[in-house]
Amino acid sequence: MLLHHQFLWGLAGAAAPVLIHLLARRRARRVLFPSLRLLLAAEKKRRTLARLQQPLALLLRVLAICLVALALTGPVIRRAPGWLPLPRTRAVAILLDDTLSMTTPTAAGVLFERARAGAETALGALGSNDRVALGRLSSPAEAQWLTPTEAQAELAAMQPTASAARVAPALQRAAELLREVDAPNRAVMMLTDLQAAAWQDPAPSSSGLEDAALLLCDVGERTAANLAITAVEPLAWGEIVGRPVRLRATAASSRGEGHSGQPRKVVLQLLTEEGARAASAQEVRDRTPAVAQLGLVPAKAADVVAAIGLSGGPFGPGLDDVRYCTLRVRPPLNVLVASTGDAGRYLATALNPFGDADAAGARVRRVAPSELAETIASSRADLVILANCPALSEGAAQSLQQHAEAGGGVLLYLGDRADARHLAEQLVPRLTGDRSLHFGGMETAPQGEAFGLADIDLARQPLSALASPRAGDLGALRFSRARRLRVGAAVRVLASFDTGRPALLEWRAGKGRLILLNTSADASWGTHIRSPAYVPLLHRLAAYLARPARPSIDDVTVGERPVIAADDLPSQVTLTPPGGPPEEVAVQDGVLPEVKLPGAHRVSWSGHDVAFAANLDPRESDLTRTTEAAVRRVLAPARVSTVGPGEIGQAFAQQLPSRTDLSMPLLLLGLGLLLFESVFSIVGAGPQPPSLGP
Repeated sequence: MLLHHQFLWGLAGAAAPVLIHLLARRRARRVLFPSLRLLLAAEKKRRTLARLQQPLALLLRVLAICLVALALTGPVIRRAPGWLPLPRTRAVAILLDDTLSMTTPTAAGVLFERARAGAETALGALGSNDRVALGRLSSPAEAQWLTPTEAQAELAAMQPTASAARVAPALQRAAELLREVDAPNRAVMMLTDLQAAAWQDPAPSSSGLEDAALLLCDVGERTAANLAITAVEPLAWGEIVGRPVRLRATAASSRGEGHSGQPRKVVLQLLTEEGARAASAQEVRDRTPAVAQLGLVPAKAADVVAAIGLSGGPFGPGLDDVRYCTLRVRPPLNVLVASTGDAGRYLATALNPFGDADAAGARVRRVAPSELAETIASSRADLVILANCPALSEGAAQSLQQHAEAGGGVLLYLGDRADARHLAEQLVPRLTGDRSLHFGGMETAPQGEAFGLADIDLARQPLSALASPRAGDLGALRFSRARRLRVGAAVRVLASFDTGRPALLEWRAGKGRLILLNTSADASWGTHIRSPAYVPLLHRLAAYLARPARPSIDDVTVGERPVIAADDLPSQVTLTPPGGPPEEVAVQDGVLPEVKLPGAHRVSWSGHDVAFAANLDPRESDLTRTTEAAVRRVLAPARVSTVGPGEIGQAFAQQLPSRTDLSMPLLLLGLGLLLFESVFSIVGAGPQPPSLGP
């Protein structure tokens, strides 16, 4: 085969000597001379020598140029006699699985140590002139070409990580590295436990590795089993100090071959900085995760990183026995209610029934619509509620717009005094930019009947907290009147009436949100305010819409870079990793460095103290293995050879290509022919006798 096909165009250079020979033939001088006999004999002898010399020189030149062109193409032959001193350089990319699943303990030792020993054997089989790229499946982009000695030192310093395997990017990086070298013998060796999740999403490809040998070393344990916390999430968004918080935790099991599949009894514990807060005993079965709900009441308004762990372990890789979740506990909400009639009184009672803001989680202030502009400007409201309001003044509408652009929430109730035209044509477009909202006439339920809610979006916030009927059965709400509405694609319909009319609508409004309820805040449009589900619904909407209490950082997966959400982004922060000392780190456009460890991280700057949780990729907790046949199908059409940890040295000797590079021999031969032709032309050229004239 040829490593550089493009240099075949160099063969066209062989035409140059032919053209020069044809176009630049020397013409003899014609000299008049009286005596002709001796001159005729000399001319005959010279022409005989020229006939022999010129074609041979031309052939040598053409052959030399062809050899040089072929040498530049990198010709490689499959086999050559071993006694010939020809280069047989090898370039090998060794991909070592250093991810969480490789920390699984087995009778033969930890899987990662078995993989490291296999990689050491592979490096020992390489020569000093060979090239090696040592890559890790957790961070394949860091792989670079090294000498075998350098790779040995780097391998000795490697340790398993908490990251997930990235098989597809690792093979892609190996293909990129192999394209950088001209070694005739190329190979990729991967030492892994064949964890099934690592070979999915995205599926690996052998593109770019068609001429390389692919060796797969399986160091996994077929009977390995694991039990892990795979998910932890709050049942409601927006935690408020003094209010109960419920967390839902999922524990899942993965078992290898030879296990009976009997359920495993475990205890899930909810932990915070203060210690254990709750526990739940569960039975975990294969392919049937156990789900538990655990609760706590936050005692202070701060970021609290809660952890749910398995007690009674270890159950496999130890790091996945705990999973973390950040609760952004905020002080009681500052709610501003602008209303007419009894709507404000009903809302204030529902949000703070006993007048204790710390217990209810909300401080409610009632104002007339005419006082709205001045009140918004003088107070920092988290949420503004408009209930049964006529058209707002320009100043009130502008203040409400500034409130939403700064991240505050807006909750709109209709009512008999609500100006539907003003809402549809002015206020909603001003806050959201959406002009698709259109109000129709009033729709009244028949005598003795009522409207109910249908198509309720319980899968996402803010209504996911009410997915359990125990938290508030939204289907029990009853309405006697509603407006006919038409909306566009920019609107998210959270719930509809059973007549098909939209009942609960959401828009983005600046940095905040706007929600419209197609009902009244009092009893004039139905009995919904007396339903047990109404107060939980109102509290959930209030917490969902409220202005963020402080800057925040979303929880991340190990290997990701957290992002700070704040009005004024810092350029440097103090980061305290789990179990480690604080360190100063640079921030670029709000992005922090990549997270390496799971657990609770704290970030502080300019009086802000923000926490976020880093978790393992839940796929790494599933020790279900793929098969060698499945790997071959995924990497087809490339040919994959599988070897055991103790067969690597033999595999390098027998299964790696033993191709020979002919580039240097052909180049030296071509240059030698050019040198020989030059000497031949000089020696063969004698004194040139003049040619006779007519």
